Amino acid sequence: MPSRDIIFWRHGQCEDGAVLRGRSDALPSESALSAIANKARDMAVPARIISSPLQRCARLAQALRTEIQAAHPEANPPDILIEPQLTEMDFGVWDGQPIAQLWQTAPMEAWWQDPWAITPEGGEPMLAFEARVADALQGLLAQAPLNDASPLWVVTHGGVIRSLMAAILGAERAAGFYRALELDYGARVHTRWYWTDSGWQGRLLWGG
Repeated sequence: MPSRDIIFWRHGQCEDGAVLRGRSDALPSESALSAIANKARDMAVPARIISSPLQRCARLAQALRTEIQAAHPEANPPDILIEPQLTEMDFGVWDGQPIAQLWQTAPMEAWWQDPWAITPEGGEPMLAFEARVADALQGLLAQAPLNDASPLWVVTHGGVIRSLMAAILGAERAAGFYRALELDYGARVHTRWYWTDSGWQGRLLWGG
């Protein structure tokens, strides 16, 4: 069965501390960039690297490319493409605010329990976010090599990756899934996608 592989990378820690980080364009930690990029040293050269435009992702994409280029000097370095649809959820007036403060002043508990029912002022509704991520995935699948040993690498955000994992596992609109899934900074999630009569079907490859 024809398949396409996409490896998702979550960005590393940022310099702005414990804030609710959505569209806020925070500076990434230099030490985190280096530590995450080192994970690429023993991996195959990707077909290309696609990144969120926010600098915590775009700079990691560049660091990964540099690491791969150093590890495989004989190979052509992968191109880096920027995809705005891979940007994190927009939290509106909550965006960039200290999380501890938001728990005191905003309806965070209600949003945490059911983010589909509450949208921060000026923010992006959860359903719109999920639709955007689904559209982004279709674009990624159109670019991923078919039955190729070189996967597509995608550098993006925790919310984006969790949304895709929920879709793969049939856990859409399950707030408990989002709460229970610990996705560390620098996490790498390997997915494989198969074309079926009902469209693309994804699998998570644990340990891949």
